[in-house]
Parts: sequence; structure tokens; C-alpha cells
Amino acid sequence: MNRNSNRSSSGSRASSGSRASLAPLRIKQENAHAGSRGRSLAVGRLSTGASSKASTSRSSLGTSKKSMIPKANMGGLSKSRRSSNYGRQTYGHEVVKDPRPISDKSFMHREIKDIVEFLVDNRYPTPVTTKSLVTPTTKDFLRIFEFIYAFLEPKFVIPTKHEEELPKILKTIGYPFTISKSSLYTIGSPHTWPHLLAALHWLMELVKCGMNMKPEVMLYQCEDDIADEFDGKTEAQILYEFVECTYDAFLAGSDEYEEEEKALAQEFRRKAVCVAGDMQQLEAEKQRLRAELEVLENEPCQLTLLQERYQVMQIDNNRFKNYLIELDNHKRAQEQKLTEVDCRYQQEALAYEQTQAENQQLQHIFDTQELSATDVERIKMQQRELAQTLQVLEKEKESLDREIWQEEKAIAKKREQIDQQAQTYNNMARKLKLIPSTAENAHGIDYELRLNFVSQHPDHNSMMNFANMIKPALLQLKKQVKETLHDITNKLAMEKETLEQISEMVENKQDEIGLQETQLERAEREFLSHKERLNKEYKSSIEQVHILELEFLELKQLSETDVEIQARELAEMKRKAHQELLKMNEEKNQYNSFLLDAVNVILQHKTEIQERIDGLHRKAEQDLAELE
Repeated sequence: MNRNSNRSSSGSRASSGSRASLAPLRIKQENAHAGSRGRSLAVGRLSTGASSKASTSRSSLGTSKKSMIPKANMGGLSKSRRSSNYGRQTYGHEVVKDPRPISDKSFMHREIKDIVEFLVDNRYPTPVTTKSLVTPTTKDFLRIFEFIYAFLEPKFVIPTKHEEELPKILKTIGYPFTISKSSLYTIGSPHTWPHLLAALHWLMELVKCGMNMKPEVMLYQCEDDIADEFDGKTEAQILYEFVECTYDAFLAGSDEYEEEEKALAQEFRRKAVCVAGDMQQLEAEKQRLRAELEVLENEPCQLTLLQERYQVMQIDNNRFKNYLIELDNHKRAQEQKLTEVDCRYQQEALAYEQTQAENQQLQHIFDTQELSATDVERIKMQQRELAQTLQVLEKEKESLDREIWQEEKAIAKKREQIDQQAQTYNNMARKLKLIPSTAENAHGIDYELRLNFVSQHPDHNSMMNFANMIKPALLQLKKQVKETLHDITNKLAMEKETLEQISEMVENKQDEIGLQETQLERAEREFLSHKERLNKEYKSSIEQVHILELEFLELKQLSETDVEIQARELAEMKRKAHQELLKMNEEKNQYNSFLLDAVNVILQHKTEIQERIDGLHRKAEQDLAELE
């Protein structure tokens, strides 16, 4: 027991001294030079001051509104780091011009609106409007500047000689453009206010940037979403606090950091429990997402259905467009016929008037002339012959009208058949990407078949030229399609073989994952068995301590003379029991750390395999989609 206790105490001392990354080593050389010792201690105290300043800045950022950025020597920062002067560039004595449109009315209005919103959101004590900032007074400008700059320096007050101090302040905090003293004498004038408004807007943006910064992200280089986990502490923050506590203890003269190490182990143990719980939640979320993925994969693809509907609607749209064009042509033809009929009607009306005049003249002659009986008989005979001739001509006209109607019906049916064939041809050409002439497979050739039945003189030679032009092009295209189809068939066979190989690799990786999972389950069972055994040993040691305390009470009652001997024996037993308890706790911690390392290694290996499998799946799906 003594040997084990000495080993454990020496091991704890060694562990506290060997962790150079967690706590500083105290200088053991008593005969070292005083100068080097003083320098090292000075550096240590300086770093402690910096850490205290950093912690102070953290607390001030979280509690006070007007101390979002810690008070510091801004001039020193700008002098030591020229590269952080907000993009300021000077070449010799050349001053960089402001590239912003600061004199633009809309730009100035936008700047004034942003400043007013910032002042209202941060409870500016004086009422302010956009109209009051169009031509502000010197007092208003100085109040707004003092209010905004107080976020950077909480106790800031406008100096008496603001014309000299404000340009220096802007230059100190890194404003990249020059503000002259004369511009501060006439603040509201049209030629100086745009520059001052731009500088005030830049200062407001700087303060807003400081408000949005998080100390955890700057100090510990962690992501925003990770900084809020585990009670807002990351591993870097825990280690930083441990180093800070141990360094304070070191400066106080302590060489042992058992309490700090216990607190550190407890923090990491709590984080490990949280990680295990998060792993279970992630596994459940993974199962849920996998089930959703299977449901989505089994559902029919809405995109293909919508694409088919879109194509059908495009075809119908083209048909309606062609039908509307034909209707317009038919309308124009009917309007032309109507004009011809009107002209013919006017001509017939004139002829009818002339005929009426001739009839009246003849009737007057007939009424005035004297006819004999033979003349009357001759006129009646001529009238009967003319009536018979008129009846014969009317019958011939009716028969000709019926023949013309039948011919027009046949021509209309033939036109409909030709239209349907032409429409079928054009639709097939669109599917094959031959229409219009800029399509993928057209190669500049116009394959569209256009019919014009409205024209009175159709061009038969143009139709023959169209057929002679597209027939060789279609034969050449058919040959190219056959060759491409043959190449795609060969490529599809090769890709199927590759897909089979990838599937076999995926199955092998899944078998390896199953093996790793079984190993993980075996390790968990071993951990549980070790944990139960340690709990039993811990309970037995507690029972032994209780028995020893009972024995001590009995011995005290039996004899008061042997009190000192019994007390020493009891102390020895307690010390042994405590050492045994420490040993068991150390073994328990070793088993816990071993199991956590094993679980992390297995999970990392499993994650890499899963990512590799997902990558292979995605690549296979992409290749299959390209082939299809």
C-alpha cells in the first residue's frame, strides 16, 4: 500500500510537472542568474495581466451595453499594426481618395437612415429624425459622435477643441480618409457635410461590427454554433481556464495542482457524457433521415411528370399558335373576299339602276307605241323561249354548284390530312431537336415544314427544293444517331460492370462496418463488466471502513488505556482504505479514458467508411444518371 501510494503521489506530481501545454513549470534551479529569473517572472506576470484583461473584456462584453469593445489604447494598436487600419493605403505623401459616392443624395439618405435606426435601437437620449440630419447643427453632430464613440471608449467626452481632436481620433481608430480641421468649423455646409456623414457612418459600422463579435470565437477560435454547446464552454476554453488557475497558483508559490486537475478531469468527464448523449441523438436522427430518404426514393419523381406535362403543353401551345396564325390568314382572306363582294355589290347596284332606267324607258316606249297582234304573238313566243332557256341555265347552275361544293369538301379533307401529317412531322422534328434551325441537331438547316393554303398561287418548286434539301440531311443524321447509339450501348455495358464492382466494394465495406460494430459492442460490454466490478469493490471497501469504525467504537468502550494504539491502527486502516479507494478511482478513470479513446477511434473509422460509401453511391448515381 505504501509503495502504491508513493507511486500515485509521485505520478500525480510528475503529471502536474510534465504537462507543459497545460501549466507552466516552476523554475527549480536555485543557482540561476537573477537577471534571467527576473525576466521570466516579468513575462509571466505580463501574460497573467493579459489574461486578466482578456477575461475582463469577456465579462464587459456580456454585461454592459456601452462597453462592447474593451477600453484600450487605440493609438498603440494602430501604431503597432499598420495592416489593421481598415484598408488604408498611402504611397509616399499621396492621399487615397474616397471611392464611395458620398455626395450622392440617395447614398446620403441611406447613410442617414442607418444612423437614425442605430441611434433609436440603442436608446439615444435626444429625439432625432432623418430630416434633422440633412443639415445638422454642430451641437447635434458632436452629440451623435460622442454617443457612438462612447461604445469604444465609455468615458469619452467631446473635448473643447474638437476641431483638432476629432480628426486625430478618427485617424487613431483607423479611418482611411482624411478629415480636415476646416470641415469641422462648417459642419452643416453642403461641401463638408457629406464627408463628415460618411465618417460618422463608418464609425457606426465599426461599433456594430464590435457588437456582433463574440469573445469565444476570437479567444478560442471556435465556431458560433459550437461555442454555445456544453454550457458555453469549449475544450480550448476549459484548458485556458485550467492554465489560468494553475498559473495563479504557481505565482502564489504552490507546486501541486490536484484540485485544478480534479476539476479539469470532471469537466472533461462531463463533456464525454454529453458527447455520448449527442451520439445517441445523432444516431436516432440518422435513422429518421434514412427512413425519410427511403420514403422519398420510393415516391414517383414529380419532376419527370411535370416535364412531360410541360412538353405536352408546349406542343398544345405551338398548335394553338399555328391555329391562330391560320385563323388570322383565313380572316384576312375573308376580309379580302368581303371587299371584293362589296365592290361587286356596288357594281351590281349600278347595273341594277341602269337596268331600272332602261326598263322605265322601255316601259314608256311600250306604253306609247302601238303594237299589232302579230307583234304581240311574236313577243310572247320570244318570252316563252327565254323562260325555257332561263330554266335550263338555272338547272345547269345548280348542278355546277353541287359539283363545286363536293370538290371543296374533298379539298378541305385533303388539307386537314396534309396539316396533320405536317404537324406530326414538325412535332417529331422538335423532339429530335431539329427545329428551329438553332437547335442542337439542326446544324443551321431549317427542317420546319410550312404549309400555305391561303395563297392563290402555291409554290410547288419550293416544296420540291425543301424535300431535296432535308432528305440527305436526315439520312446523314440517321447514320450519326446509329453510330452514337452503338457507342452509348458499349459505354452502358462498361458502366454496368463498373457499377457491379462498386456495389461489391460497398458490400465489403458494409461487412467491415458490421465487424467494427460488433467490436464496439464487445468493448462496451467489457466496460460495463469492469464498471460493475469496480462498483462492487468500492461498496466492499465502504463496508470495511464501516466495520472498522464499529470495531473502533467497541475497542474504545472496552479499554481506554489502549486508545492511542487503537487510534494509530485506525488511522493506518483509514489511510490504507483511502489509498485503496484512490487506486480504484485511478483504475476507473483509466478504464473510462481507454473506452472513450476506443469509441472515438471506432466512430472516426466508421464515419470515414460511411463518407467513402456515400461518395461512391453519389458517384455511381451520377454515372448512372449521365448514362440514362
